[in-house]
Amino acid sequence: MQDDQVLAASKETFDFLQDHRNAVIGGIVVLVLGVIGVSLMLDNREAASADAAGGLYAALATATAPVGEGGEYPDIRARAAAVASAASAVVAEHEADPLGNTARLLAAHGALQQGDASAAQQQFAAFRTSKAGAPEANVAAFGEAAAMAEAGDVSGAVALLDGLGGQNQALAFAAALQSARIQDAFGEPTDALAAYRALLDTYPAEAGQVFVSNRIAQLEIELGVEPVVTPEADGDTPSE
Repeated sequence: MQDDQVLAASKETFDFLQDHRNAVIGGIVVLVLGVIGVSLMLDNREAASADAAGGLYAALATATAPVGEGGEYPDIRARAAAVASAASAVVAEHEADPLGNTARLLAAHGALQQGDASAAQQQFAAFRTSKAGAPEANVAAFGEAAAMAEAGDVSGAVALLDGLGGQNQALAFAAALQSARIQDAFGEPTDALAAYRALLDTYPAEAGQVFVSNRIAQLEIELGVEPVVTPEADGDTPSE
């Protein structure tokens, strides 16, 4: 492995390496907050209770409250606990209301950020079941997989994402990338390397991005594995 291959790793790769868990969980948080924003607009039309909307908006405001010195909460974990508590209260009181159901996503978001993976998985799964066939269910599946991995069930998380990609071709690459990242963050490096290599083989155009190729190089260095050389590169047969 040449030195320049080591130095080629992008800032995104190094950021991910700093804390795998935060990279995976942080991505899910962004997805969750995005779909909540859309759901607030759509579900408001069907909501039976203004209380559900008010409670959800209040919980959502808590999710963006300032933390740290001078902030409303001492740290992100404390804020996450408040978010989970507020959103869970909305779910319990307005479960039959569309906005009450959307509050499950926020409850899952709070639980995941504070490290309660089991509670997050339950909320994501319940939302996904209630929204079966809707685009929002796909977001919940990504969140549920992250929660499963955080709870120690990496194989279950990978299976869930494999199923999602198999059912929806438009999400196949995103699901495969999330699966590789989950294995990288929570599983074995050999499995992560295999997943990234498969990603690059199956989706060369999309996976040819800097992060994937550089993470493969990093794992090859870490594991002492020779890089795979494609026939197009030098006319030889690919080898380990």
